[in-house]
Amino acid sequence: MALSSDDAIILIEDGVIAALQSPFNGQSEISPSVFALKADLLARGLTERLSNTVTIVDDAEFVELCCKYSKTISWF
Repeated sequence: MALSSDDAIILIEDGVIAALQSPFNGQSEISPSVFALKADLLARGLTERLSNTVTIVDDAEFVELCCKYSKTISWF
């Protein structure tokens, strides 16, 4: 499955660690919107080292994003 600029990725739980690594550091050819859940970032002490291409969202914004995109895939 290919990602496009119409897609979004929401990083949660230990997945927020990926916000520190490629392809989320702006060096990738794909350009989906990338979000990370604030509570999970804070729990792992990662808010200061994130790429500027990752948008931090709270729980309410997380729900809004899930409603905004018609298809949601989760790997829990």
